[in-house]
Amino acid sequence: MTNPFSHSKINYHPLQMSGQDEILREYTLAGPDSGRDCRLILDVKTLGLLLDIARSSNTKRVILHGAGINLKVRKSQAGHVYETLHLTSRQPTPEHVSSSLSFEAPVSYARQLIKGFAKK
Repeated sequence: MTNPFSHSKINYHPLQMSGQDEILREYTLAGPDSGRDCRLILDVKTLGLLLDIARSSNTKRVILHGAGINLKVRKSQAGHVYETLHLTSRQPTPEHVSSSLSFEAPVSYARQLIKGFAKK
């Protein structure tokens, strides 16, 4: 039996994004470059629920606390072996950021941000 984690990757030097929390490590399990038939299947009901929760958020995002991935190795009646990924978490909740949140930034930085948004 093949170990599903034998093709996982660990990136100890991930790309950092300005203004976001530091990323210490990034784990990749399966993916398009793994050479494996691995699928993530989401139904309309689940996607709709997640979208509804995200829409109710002032950031338009949903949080899955305690998130994990359950990987199942399956075999079709024709003998084809493939994997399915299943997200698992506690109850999804809308992300909420205080409307009183503020930060100090130089005027030049604020102008760059506004200029960047104007191009979109």
